[in-house]
Amino acid sequence: MTQEFNIVTDLRGFEVNSILNIIITVFHRHGIPTDQFSVYGPYVDLPRASVLLKKINRSTFSIIGHGYEIHLMSVRNYKIDILSIKCAAKLGIWDEWIKELSKNNRFHEAWLVDADYDFWQNAEDPLQYSTHGRAWNLLPKRSNGLPAPLDQIVIDTSQNPGRRVLHPGYVEAVGSPMWLGRDFWRRTGADPERLRSEGIECCELPGGFLRILVDGGPFSTDQGATGIAQRKLRALLFPDS
Repeated sequence: MTQEFNIVTDLRGFEVNSILNIIITVFHRHGIPTDQFSVYGPYVDLPRASVLLKKINRSTFSIIGHGYEIHLMSVRNYKIDILSIKCAAKLGIWDEWIKELSKNNRFHEAWLVDADYDFWQNAEDPLQYSTHGRAWNLLPKRSNGLPAPLDQIVIDTSQNPGRRVLHPGYVEAVGSPMWLGRDFWRRTGADPERLRSEGIECCELPGGFLRILVDGGPFSTDQGATGIAQRKLRALLFPDS
């Protein structure tokens, strides 16, 4: 299983060199090489990548190597940055990433997903299905809402329990585990005590974060009890959506 770890902060809340230094620190601690990473094409070591990105004044990056894909993205319309770390499950050391990222970087939500499940829960383009040999004719559809000649029919993901929806200042998404900071509750209108009252496993962490775990780990299906658990969690975390 490939897992994807997403961390959300305010726009420009993540500083490129700081994030790269954290990546280097965690990799060194676990004996993961820091050379031969692709940074927009050329292969370099991560300390060199930090110098190159600073030189060209990048506030985002994309690096790939040694089983990892790490992307720092800015979504200016919603005033957020998203750091995404994708790797095989056996390489995941997610609580350690949270510990390091919370030291010098302020973020308000993070979650872990099965990367394949997350992709198909949010795939809207029928071409994505055709390319992978997946049937889509019976899936719900909608217009993309664009004027002609840009209008087309797309897959309607609005009822998928694993859907992602961008909002000003946060992302509406569910995963397991999730790590939620103080600002998350203020922005979404959710009440952490309701999670506890519903029997959801919650653990308080330093820095005001709440770690929650549902259904034992990353969701991999929208069917049965797992689908019900996702819908329940979404209703608790995003009551106004």
